[in-house]
Amino acid sequence: MSQERIVRELLGGWPVMMVACGGQHTLVLTVGGLWTCGKGEHGVLGHGDEADKLVLTQVAAECFKGNAQIVMVAAGAGHSAAVGTEGSVWTWGMGGCLGDMEDRHFPTLLAGTAFDKGKSALVAVGGCHTMVVLNKGELWAWGLNDSGQHGTAGPDKVKLAPALVGGEDVIGGSPVRMVEARTCG
Repeated sequence: MSQERIVRELLGGWPVMMVACGGQHTLVLTVGGLWTCGKGEHGVLGHGDEADKLVLTQVAAECFKGNAQIVMVAAGAGHSAAVGTEGSVWTWGMGGCLGDMEDRHFPTLLAGTAFDKGKSALVAVGGCHTMVVLNKGELWAWGLNDSGQHGTAGPDKVKLAPALVGGEDVIGGSPVRMVEARTCG
């Protein structure tokens, strides 16, 4: 197996901040923007279509309304997510993973009231669900919940909007600072 180094010029010359790998796609966040490649099914690459990209291709800055500086990205089996410096959350890909049952081919900003006016600190995506930790230590989840992966009680197979899982009042008396979501197969 040969390895090939990705040269900085392929990413507009920008230094890489982080890389997130999903089921069949990769997100590379640089100082200058977001780049994606892989299988484009359900719009997980964020380019407005479902086309596969064999090389890293920059997601148009306009997708993030031109003013959001993305500081974190996450990739799951069927969707992708990003967090902006101001605490905004953007999601795109398979609708069932996003909660609204409609595929999104471009990054879409969640409503500012989605987290009770809290600001997102980080995001994690699993097979088909999304979890966000707020800067005030709360954990929120939405998307597929068929196996109870949100950690909330209830019969909901799909949570259509972010729901509070808990904070220090529920999770051992401590604020949540980190979350990881996985795809199991």
